[in-house]
Amino acid sequence: MLKRTPLLLLVTTIVTIVVGVLSVGVAMPNPDTLTKAENLRLGLYLIISVVLGVVALALMPLALRDDHVGHGTRWWSVVAAMVVIFIGPTEFAIVPAVIVMVSLASRRTWWLTLLTLAMGAVSLTFELTVRTRFFPLEGDPVMASDVRDIAVVYLLFAVIVLLIGQYRGERRRRQELLRQRLRRAERSAAVAAAEERTRIARDMHDSLSHRLSLIGVHAAVLANRTDLKAEKIREEAELIRVQSAEAVEDLRQTLRALRMDDRVDPRSSIPDIVADARRAGMDVEVVDDTFAGISTVVSELPTVVAHCVFRVVQEGLTNARKHAPGQPVRLLVADSEVGPFRLSMSNPLADAPDAGPGGGFGLAGLKERAQLVGAVLHSRKLRDSFEVELVFPAASL
Repeated sequence: MLKRTPLLLLVTTIVTIVVGVLSVGVAMPNPDTLTKAENLRLGLYLIISVVLGVVALALMPLALRDDHVGHGTRWWSVVAAMVVIFIGPTEFAIVPAVIVMVSLASRRTWWLTLLTLAMGAVSLTFELTVRTRFFPLEGDPVMASDVRDIAVVYLLFAVIVLLIGQYRGERRRRQELLRQRLRRAERSAAVAAAEERTRIARDMHDSLSHRLSLIGVHAAVLANRTDLKAEKIREEAELIRVQSAEAVEDLRQTLRALRMDDRVDPRSSIPDIVADARRAGMDVEVVDDTFAGISTVVSELPTVVAHCVFRVVQEGLTNARKHAPGQPVRLLVADSEVGPFRLSMSNPLADAPDAGPGGGFGLAGLKERAQLVGAVLHSRKLRDSFEVELVFPAASL
């Protein structure tokens, strides 16, 4: 897009003056060889050329008003452009006319391109006619030139302007398509984030319902049993306290996160998820490098954090099955010095990646979810494999 700014107008004015002065020096005869009457005609011609140059510079912003992608062409903008092109052959209007012609050609409208070329031919013919009939000067290079030579020069000039305009129009079209794709990707990511928050609420509903039902059971025991010993009463009260604290913690985590992807059964575990994948035909290798064991380590995590771990494993297996079918998957769970553990999944890249749907929004959602529970999820494509890693900083839990 040609930006209509004072700086652009200033630069165009300076270039117009330089080009005009050079054109006068090259295309005009030497005043010393002219008669007094011819010098008067030459001065009048130069004054008219300067005035027309000012008019062209004044109309150029109007002619370029519709110079951007996806905008209609208004009639008054076309009229201003045609006026600039019509007075373009004069020495001090060449630069604005060329800029306007490139702008019109870049809009990739066939009738506008034809109108531009036609107006250029008419303006050149009119300029030659006026110059030879009303301002005939002895030694004028234009009067000494052959009409066919001038026509060939204009044709070459028109082709160059047309090619530049078409290239510029194609480049702007590609840029606009790229911006549209980015906007669609941002909207899709926002939708994925909203769905994530809704799904974590459903998961936490299951977890909270389970804990509250336990609290209700133990409270009913205390309310209905009158033969309990003091020690049993203390045990029941302690169970109620623990379940209440854990329910409050789950609720706090839910209010922080409120997002999740596919629904995860709160009773599921990493071995269960791996077993389901193996039953589906996947080759999954589990490397348990923890001191206490995977199940023990995960069971000690807060519910929402455990759900995050389960979802990372589930999404990693889903991605491997979708984008690298038939490839083995390696799941590593190891102790970490800065957190409870470190989880990584990797699989070789497929020779012919699956072209099915999927734009990485599952991983994008998991990265946001991991961040909400204080973890960091990394996904990277290596030379011959793809890896997903979940780590917990020291102060995350």
